[in-house]
Amino acid sequence: MAAAGEPAGAQDRRHLSQLLNQRTRKNISVCFTELLVGCVAIVAVGSRCAYVLHVKREATEKYACQLISLCQVLLKAMSSSLGLEEDYLHNAFGGSDGISATMRVNYYPRCPQPELTLGLSSHSDPGGITLLLTDDNVEGTQVRKGDTWVTVQPVPGSFLVNVGDQIQILSNGRYRSVEHRALVNSDKERFTIAFFCNPRGDLPVAPASELVGPGSPALYQEPVTFSDYRKYIRTKGPSGKTQVQSISSTMQPGPAA
Repeated sequence: MAAAGEPAGAQDRRHLSQLLNQRTRKNISVCFTELLVGCVAIVAVGSRCAYVLHVKREATEKYACQLISLCQVLLKAMSSSLGLEEDYLHNAFGGSDGISATMRVNYYPRCPQPELTLGLSSHSDPGGITLLLTDDNVEGTQVRKGDTWVTVQPVPGSFLVNVGDQIQILSNGRYRSVEHRALVNSDKERFTIAFFCNPRGDLPVAPASELVGPGSPALYQEPVTFSDYRKYIRTKGPSGKTQVQSISSTMQPGPAA
């Protein structure tokens, strides 16, 4: 229980802060600095890009490993906030040897008429957790709140954490995946680095049994593997949150990948 007068979520934030110890924060910071040096160098050298990518591969791998550790901390905190065993979501993703991850660098060039296009259409991420390293100097990410699009202001030295569709399914809708989109800018180019932490592709994903009951029926009736869900998303294309809202009635589980 939160202490009297504490704002909603204060206890969860305190628990997360305890899990995310100072050593983890320092390791991420060091790897992040090395990775940024690599990204700047890649932009600067042009034709020597392949050489720089090879040199900075180690920094990228170190950075990715630290982000996996951060995602494991987040999964534990989310499990606890749902009243589940601390390792529930981690194990549902496949455990230490099963969690899959992808990292992508996004480049949004300047656009003279930004009102005519989007950098990335409205969608929710199909996976588990997304850690987005935003451009400190150029805003461009928007999240949907009701019928309004809210621009996320960059906070230097931080990640934007998006809950994905797999967490929405596992939590039986208690956590909701974030509908978001990316804008372009008429004056400045923009870089972001997205890190996706996802369940193992062949594991069936369904609401936790502890979160299903007479007053809380399962919102997703049939378990679906992440590989099958990702294929389903790709056939439909980005379209807000329509895919995760429709799978209980329209998508049938396929064979394991």
